[in-house]
Amino acid sequence: MVEIVKELSDDPVSFAAKANLKQPANTTFGQVMETRVVEGALVKIASLSKVALGDAGMDILSVNLKGGSEFNPMIPGKKIRACFGFCDIRNFTDATECLQEDVMMFVNKIADVVHNKVVFHQGFPNKNIGDAFLLVWKKSAADSTQKTRGTNSFADRALQSFLDIIQCIETSQTLAEYAMHSAIQKRMPGYKIHMGFGLHVGWAIEGAIGSAHKVDPSYLSPHVNVSSRLEAATKQYGVMMLISETVIAELTKSSLRHCCRKLDRITVKGSAEPIIIYTFDMPLFQQDLKGNPSDYRALFENAVDNYIEGNWSSALEKLEECLQLWPTDKPGHVLLNFMASHNYRIPANWKGYRELTEK
Repeated sequence: MVEIVKELSDDPVSFAAKANLKQPANTTFGQVMETRVVEGALVKIASLSKVALGDAGMDILSVNLKGGSEFNPMIPGKKIRACFGFCDIRNFTDATECLQEDVMMFVNKIADVVHNKVVFHQGFPNKNIGDAFLLVWKKSAADSTQKTRGTNSFADRALQSFLDIIQCIETSQTLAEYAMHSAIQKRMPGYKIHMGFGLHVGWAIEGAIGSAHKVDPSYLSPHVNVSSRLEAATKQYGVMMLISETVIAELTKSSLRHCCRKLDRITVKGSAEPIIIYTFDMPLFQQDLKGNPSDYRALFENAVDNYIEGNWSSALEKLEECLQLWPTDKPGHVLLNFMASHNYRIPANWKGYRELTEK
């Protein structure tokens, strides 16, 4: 037991990661020894602390166990570079009103899918905010050399996590049963479970937010907010996922990069820095596309380049050609509607991007 306490105090992160939750087998006169009960409790406390605090909060545990007897959750933060992902469940308010008490099980089924895929791809679930999830894939020293080694980068792992989540939600029989709930179908006939996703790479300060009464280990940065804004903008663009150019720059897997399509150049609320945004074209949602997806992507991106550069007449011509090939492609309609709001004439103050004012 003393060894367990020392190991827990010296390195709580590693201890929690390898903690064995099985009930100790050592017994005396048919009963579990008291010291074994204490050992088991320590193991469980360490494991529960890791679940409660997450990766962002393990420094709090380490510092306090190595320090004095007083508990101090307010420790300095540290700067990291990471890929931040934000996703939420669509039509959640309606689903909550329809499912009532069952809504917790519904959310947790989705959370189980989200967290499992993120952890599988070496990411860290951080915040669960009702119907939304903040997820983090930290850039390690190895990521700096991965482009030459040909292995997956932290951005590859983040994007692949989201693709796996989409696939699981689309094929889950359990979630399909929730979607077919009579109250949901009565309010939203034909309802299916969908999520929106935003991905952005940048820096953040990792640490504890709150007070000695309650802390939430998390990340503070404008870049975290950008991932949230991108997720919100998926509704405007009619896509499931929006990816910033900072993520694209970190992708090393050609099969992932090849399916990312440039959509627009924008600024989001709370950030003055313009970014080029992309979506990921999943074959699952391209069923009514006429022609080759790669050819369509090249034509669409050429139109976007013309639009950014101010050659709107050429952009208009190419976008109209795109919509003849794929009439239901919402991003094409979004760009056309924006240009139509200016009578297809370049605004006098055009700087090659537009401002998204919605949160």
